[in-house]
Amino acid sequence: MSRTRLLKLSGAFALLTAAAVISMGGYYTGLELLGRQLLLIAGPTFLPFLFLAARRRTGWLAWAAVAAPLVAGWSYVVYVDTRPYAGGGASFAALLGWLACLLALAVALLIVLASAVRARLSKPGLGGGEDGHGQAPAS
Repeated sequence: MSRTRLLKLSGAFALLTAAAVISMGGYYTGLELLGRQLLLIAGPTFLPFLFLAARRRTGWLAWAAVAAPLVAGWSYVVYVDTRPYAGGGASFAALLGWLACLLALAVALLIVLASAVRARLSKPGLGGGEDGHGQAPAS
């Protein structure tokens, strides 16, 4: 998929994730906090996809590999915030969502790094031989 399509899809994914976490997790307390909450959830969710957009073309598998930890992390945040617990007080479950964003960022960086290494090794003359595959040219 192209960069623009990746960024549009990822932006929509981040905004929908933030909306779902805010509505299902019970974070919505008023309109004055909504913008800040959207920024604090959608921003870190979108960041790994920005790094993934550094690749020339990105496949669905790479997008899914970055989205999977995000879905798991933010789903766990909603689970923690909606289960009944004794004691009340503030829930710091959003930190688990941000931890999932860090994991997704690491996955995105590994994908971009592996892609760069693969592109570098596939250039002629860099694989150890003249043809780029580690073999000397036939004479």
